[in-house]
Amino acid sequence: MNGWQRAWGVGAVLLLGLFAFDAYRRLPTAEGIRAAAMAEAAAAQERGRREVDPCQGKQPMTQFDLSMCEMKAEQAGATNRAASPEAIRQAAEVDIRDHLLGRQLEVAGRSAGLWLAIVVAAYAAGWAVGRGRRVLGREKV
Repeated sequence: MNGWQRAWGVGAVLLLGLFAFDAYRRLPTAEGIRAAAMAEAAAAQERGRREVDPCQGKQPMTQFDLSMCEMKAEQAGATNRAASPEAIRQAAEVDIRDHLLGRQLEVAGRSAGLWLAIVVAAYAAGWAVGRGRRVLGREKV
């Protein structure tokens, strides 16, 4: 290996360390997903406490108005049931079980791919500069 190739090798190893540390820091974990689910459950409880009147304080004048108010109340109830804290926690556990490994591999794969692209581009640029210097050096002679 000549001097430039050694420099490229050292740079590649240093970049590998940086990319590995960054990927480790961004790696999704079960604890992180559970914490996000707990925050979502707290927000859902807060939304449930601030539930507004489906008829917005108006007295229904017709059967249609009454039907619309009842429909809005049912939808609000379905939304609150779907966003219950226990449902959110269960969804988080299912997400951990079914998707955590895939998300971790995606983060690691993206970091490895970006590292490889940068290293190959640096090597190609160094090769092109060296080749250009050799070709131009021959023409001047």
